[in-house]
Amino acid sequence: MLEDYAAGLHVDRRADEHDRSTGTLIECQALVGWSSRDDMASLYGDPARIWQSWCTHPPQTVVIESGHHMAEENPSAVAAAIVDFLTAE
Repeated sequence: MLEDYAAGLHVDRRADEHDRSTGTLIECQALVGWSSRDDMASLYGDPARIWQSWCTHPPQTVVIESGHHMAEENPSAVAAAIVDFLTAE
């Protein structure tokens, strides 16, 4: 998990900057999830709005009842949200 955070600051950031400069967007349906007891929304604004600028379709959203580490704190809710997203028609 720590490598994922590190990649977000270096490798992923360079790839994101390249995609932004070339106008590359996510063309498939996307799911944006965040935790209910985290400060992301207060720091950065509505996560769905932020991701919308990266997507050709409005992203679907889910708020998970948890703190910052939602996959560790509420894995069943995260799994259910992913399954619901992937099986929706």
